[in-house]
Amino acid sequence: MFQFFPQIQYSLISGQTLAFTDIFRSVKVVFSNLEQLATTTNIAGERADQISSRLYGSGRYYWTLFFTNNIKNPLKEWGQSEEAYTKKIEAEYDGFSYQLANTSIYLPNEGSPGLPAVELSRYEGTDLNGITVGDLIIVETGNGSYSLRCLGAGVILGTDSCASPHYGQSIIPEDLDTQNNIKQISCGSYFSSALDQSGTIYAWGQQIGLDESPFGFNPQSSKGLYKSKTAGYTFINASGNRIIAILTSDGGLTCFGNCSDFNQTYGGETGFIKTYWTSGISGGLGIKENGTVVNYGLNGPSVALYDADCGFDYCVGIQLANYGLTGWGGQSSSAYLTNYPSGITGFTGIAAGYEHNLAVRSNGEIYAFGISAEGRTIVPSGSYKKVSAGKYHSAAIDSNDELVIWGKITKSDNNCFFVGTPELVTPKSISGTYDLLNSGLEHLLLKSSGTVKKYIGIINSVDNLFKKINAKPYQYPDVNPILVDNPDIDPSGTVVSIWRYNQNTGQYEEVKTIQHKLLTIQKYLDSVLYVQIAGNILDPSVNNNWLNTYIPNYQNADDEEGYITLRKQLMDQNVYNRSQTKYLSLNGAQNLESIVNTLVNDQTISSITSTEL
Repeated sequence: MFQFFPQIQYSLISGQTLAFTDIFRSVKVVFSNLEQLATTTNIAGERADQISSRLYGSGRYYWTLFFTNNIKNPLKEWGQSEEAYTKKIEAEYDGFSYQLANTSIYLPNEGSPGLPAVELSRYEGTDLNGITVGDLIIVETGNGSYSLRCLGAGVILGTDSCASPHYGQSIIPEDLDTQNNIKQISCGSYFSSALDQSGTIYAWGQQIGLDESPFGFNPQSSKGLYKSKTAGYTFINASGNRIIAILTSDGGLTCFGNCSDFNQTYGGETGFIKTYWTSGISGGLGIKENGTVVNYGLNGPSVALYDADCGFDYCVGIQLANYGLTGWGGQSSSAYLTNYPSGITGFTGIAAGYEHNLAVRSNGEIYAFGISAEGRTIVPSGSYKKVSAGKYHSAAIDSNDELVIWGKITKSDNNCFFVGTPELVTPKSISGTYDLLNSGLEHLLLKSSGTVKKYIGIINSVDNLFKKINAKPYQYPDVNPILVDNPDIDPSGTVVSIWRYNQNTGQYEEVKTIQHKLLTIQKYLDSVLYVQIAGNILDPSVNNNWLNTYIPNYQNADDEEGYITLRKQLMDQNVYNRSQTKYLSLNGAQNLESIVNTLVNDQTISSITSTEL
């Protein structure tokens, strides 16, 4: 087409003269009978020059198809193969959408007493305020700064005793900044604790009187964290509403919290490497390096133990001699020993819940015994390494270092004023790999394992209506970030951090941490732009649309007629596969060529009208 355009002569400094095509000439063609033009059905992905060759026997009239089909930018508007078009839009709209939702299955019902309404609200409970364009969004995996994970009750913080079992025990305090150095975790009934490599103890969740220990813990921080004043401990056991710790200095025992069954004279014994106590505040035991056991308040075994754990009012242990099991205590009956695996040896790990127990052997087999209600002793098939038990739930780390959980977790006690019965839910696992786990009555604390990977995006928009954060990729160790795109996965345990550059310090600083809210990470192209029901765009904040309509179908958005993604919107424009193309007759194409040639070369002619196109 440019062969019709006039040449312009340019003189160079060297004296040489060069001719250039004057591409700034423009021609406007107006068709009065565009709808009457003939049409041809395209072959998928057929180029304009190929259509010209098919229609006219030559590719030279390809440009006439741009005029007849009102195409101003052929690179963007002319049909491409679906594959080429897909690559084009994926490059153009490179980025990820982080869908956030306050939809944890462990949240009690709306209107539950003692719990802030805004924290229970599935829509308002997702707070994206204060996040701005240019901030960094980070999702981290592995044993790094956010290696601790929680699930179960306590994903919100109750305001009084009616909030049970929600005391914030599953909310990791933002100022717990040594997570990658944690070497042990231990959960009480409704609180969590951890011990780092330096010997410092951290705790959060239900108030257990740590502020009342003048020589033990600093006052609770504004983020809800208790931290021991000294780094002088080698082992901790949280049970009930107290922490028993072993002193680094001599291996003696000390207690913080409700220590009514802990006689201070117990501190006379030293040399302990492990200690376990009942959640019912009825005693415990200490184990020395050679397996010697010292019993406190319970009529325990005289044999050496490899390891042990305690339930409500009893303890179970692994014998050092043959790695078989033993159990003792229990005020009412021996129900906690129901289906006890007598005569079986080779156990390497033991966990006592409220009234049931799990023991794992060196071959990866788990034996579950005790009271079996709510499916807590029905072990899923698999090979396992570590175990943990709560009131009605059981958990294990399998041979792939992944979490497996079964049984039930209480999301609401409903016991204020003795009204109603507890509401139980079937727990859902959280993705990742782990090397430590421990259970409270209704929650689970884990520590992530593996190489640290940080998936970092630069935020380019925040959608407060649909509760999404959109970000351009900045640093991704893998092709795609970790995807939480399975409808069976609960957002509990997820952590998203927001960082902002401080001009004064020259550093990025964390400005917000969002826990238990990350539902999915999807390519921006595949995230929902809006939801359309019967032709009307849905407002998620109205009439519970968020919980009942938007979120339940989010992961299936691309398959639903009313869930409009950017990819669907772009594909529906049908530009990648233009099925019908309008064209001129060969005589019309030749006449148009002559008209364009005249107009671009004769500036005195402003328009030409032709009836022969």
